[in-house]
Amino acid sequence: MEEDKNLKSLINFLVVEDDEAVRQLIVRRLRMEDFSGSIYEASDGQEALKIFSEQEIDIIICDWRIPLLNGIDFVNRVRSTYNSSKVAIIMMSAETEMDKIELALNYGVDDYLTKPFTTQDFREKLKKAIEKIKGR
Repeated sequence: MEEDKNLKSLINFLVVEDDEAVRQLIVRRLRMEDFSGSIYEASDGQEALKIFSEQEIDIIICDWRIPLLNGIDFVNRVRSTYNSSKVAIIMMSAETEMDKIELALNYGVDDYLTKPFTTQDFREKLKKAIEKIKGR
């Protein structure tokens, strides 16, 4: 249990969501789950790329529909430009069509969270993301 608490203090997140209320909800949920590392926030894809290039990020939680550079293009840039294979990426979207989900996964998204989502769904996706970064 102590190992999990220590890990939660070391994980740095990047939350990319243009809707400030949703972004703040995600940040609050992360804090409620006892994550005490840095949580960076971006409201568009360009800002997110800048933060990602300047900070050490472990887990990205990104909306599909963000301005300036949509979520898929952002993920594609992160995966193709940076040494990011050890970064876990969770895509959030109201898109529920299987071809859209497959597209996101093909671009390097590790997991997909359909909006609206429950706290339990959010926890399950976080648990998978943590497992990925623990293996690095």
